[in-house]
Amino acid sequence: GEIRLHGDAVLALANGRPLHGHVNLAWEHAGADVIGNRIVLGSYRLQGSGKGGHWHFIAAGGEQAELQAKASLVTSASDARAWVLQARGQLSARPGSPLAGMMGAKPVPFQVSGPVASPHWQVR
Repeated sequence: GEIRLHGDAVLALANGRPLHGHVNLAWEHAGADVIGNRIVLGSYRLQGSGKGGHWHFIAAGGEQAELQAKASLVTSASDARAWVLQARGQLSARPGSPLAGMMGAKPVPFQVSGPVASPHWQVR
C-alpha cells in the first residue's frame, strides 16, 4: 500500500518529546500476503491530536479486514520507549473473504496497553 502522513506538532526543545498538535495518517490500498495469496485489506485512516503530552487517536477503515479502534498515548516520559499506550478496538473479516476462514465470522475485540517498548496485547 501507500502511506501518507501529515499534521503538525510542537516538540519539547530539550528532548524532542511531542507536546501538542495533530496528525492524520492514511494507508491506501493496504495488502498482505497470506499463505501465498495476496489479500487486499482496504484503506485505513488514523486521526490524532494531543495537548500537554496526552494524545488521542481514532483508527478506522478496511474492506477485507475492517478495523475500528481508539487509543491514547501519554508522552510525558523523556524516553519514548516508556510512553504509555492504551488502545481498544475490534477487527473483523468481511464474510466470504479469505480472512473470514482464519478469523471467523465474529468481530475480534482487542486491547493493547503498557509502555511502547513492550506493549501487552490481549485478544478477547
